Amino acid sequence: MQRRRLGRSYVEVSAVGLGTWQVLDVRGREWEEARHEVVRAALDSGITLFDSSPMYGEAERVLGDALKKYGRDRATVATKVWSSNDRKAHRQIENALNFFGGRV
Repeated sequence: MQRRRLGRSYVEVSAVGLGTWQVLDVRGREWEEARHEVVRAALDSGITLFDSSPMYGEAERVLGDALKKYGRDRATVATKVWSSNDRKAHRQIENALNFFGGRV
């Protein structure tokens, strides 16, 4: 997998990333376990960049659970804040940090 520098930073990510909208927005153990396998396969193929958002339903939580199983240190997670309300925005940031081991 080719890698690219992310913007002007020194963070390198895979040239191809995995978007989580519709892919990881699932509920229920069986569905979530199947999606964890999608994340594992992505990591095993060299994908290191994952895009998520609180507006993608359960995707952030499901991705976070999968990365806990298969190696949070193997992934760079990009997420968003989707609210003009400061309180909701702070909650979204706290949730993302909890889902992704304190870093996005």
